[in-house]
Amino acid sequence: MRQPLKRRWRLSRWGLALALAAAGQAAADAVGGGSYPVPASEREHASPGEGPGTPARRVELDIPADSYFAGAEGRSFLKYLVRCALDADTEAFLHLPGETLTFTGGVGLAPEWANRALSLAERRWVSACVYALSNKLGRSVRVNLRAAHPKIDEQTDTLEEKAAYPLHEGGFFGNLFLPQPVSYVCAGADREKMLDFAIGSLRLCAQPTVNTTASGERLSACGFIITGPCNSPSSFVVGGERFDEVVHSWLPLQPQGD
Repeated sequence: MRQPLKRRWRLSRWGLALALAAAGQAAADAVGGGSYPVPASEREHASPGEGPGTPARRVELDIPADSYFAGAEGRSFLKYLVRCALDADTEAFLHLPGETLTFTGGVGLAPEWANRALSLAERRWVSACVYALSNKLGRSVRVNLRAAHPKIDEQTDTLEEKAAYPLHEGGFFGNLFLPQPVSYVCAGADREKMLDFAIGSLRLCAQPTVNTTASGERLSACGFIITGPCNSPSSFVVGGERFDEVVHSWLPLQPQGD
């Protein structure tokens, strides 16, 4: 068995608290429910604890017992950070007094986080993934994630998966690792159409509200700034800064819980 790697995850308590506040608690809700379809990499390898053998990689998280991550809210948030960042054959564990927490990777948008600090692009990819899994209602709803990233590129989806998830909800992006995190969403082609189906009542983070920022930008039900339609390149330029790390969510017509 490989020796576990030890890595201090470089997130501050206050940065995460601000991220949750900026998202209108959307990230906290996601931890209670957001889900995603099993990617190809996870289908090919048994998830830790769900099949014979051991995970290909085990990472020990070097986090103090009195940190934000050790609390109930922080643990849940950490679960989704691990799921978005690490590969499905990676198991991350955290030793705390009297217990050991284990988290399983999944999407694998920043697998090298186990070895080094994240690059700017990796921070944005992980942020976009967490935002895309956000669920204002804290309900478990399976979504299909697609992006210009080899781990979740549209080409990795089968025809059956594309048929099962026909509704384009929106594209999520931003950076939750900043001292003052930013979170954005563009309007998917089916954002309004999805309200005609049962799924529309369970996924609200791309839906507009009457609320706006101080500068008049429209906010979604999860507090994300709505930048415009996803088919417009200008929707991914905010304050003169372009975001290429966007994770799009596609939904089924009917809810599919885990």
